[in-house]
Amino acid sequence: MSKEKRIMQSISSISSNMFSIPTLNGSKFWECKYDLAFREDRPTISDSSTDQYRSKLEHWDISNRTILMLIKHSIPSVFRGIVSDEVVLAKDYLVALEKSFAKNDKAETITLLADLFSMRCQGMGSIREYILRMSNTASKLKALGLSLADDFLVCLVLSHGPG
Repeated sequence: MSKEKRIMQSISSISSNMFSIPTLNGSKFWECKYDLAFREDRPTISDSSTDQYRSKLEHWDISNRTILMLIKHSIPSVFRGIVSDEVVLAKDYLVALEKSFAKNDKAETITLLADLFSMRCQGMGSIREYILRMSNTASKLKALGLSLADDFLVCLVLSHGPG
């Protein structure tokens, strides 16, 4: 398939999706409140709930399902299985997704230490770059809470330097 043909299909797909979203007008304002599930908690229903309250719950459920569908189809397909299908609230889905990609400082620290100890000076012309790479890695470790003494860095530079 040619590049132009794929671009035209993408444009056509985007256009058809844009036209499926209802436009905002005064009489059907509630149909456009897709963010209702983010702005308000899910209404609880009881036997004494009024029809208006039940209608509000129905609109909230529609909002939640729509947002959840948009989120699931907006993320790359390789990440879609990360969050369990048992998560049915859009807010909870985003929280679970965020937890899956939480930064692990310990892993990053270990990686930076391994890089620091395995660095070697390569050739006579790159001594300056070698020292700058070691210093940069030490700065990253310091930002993660692991400060290395200057004397220790000098020893590393000299022991892994040329010669």
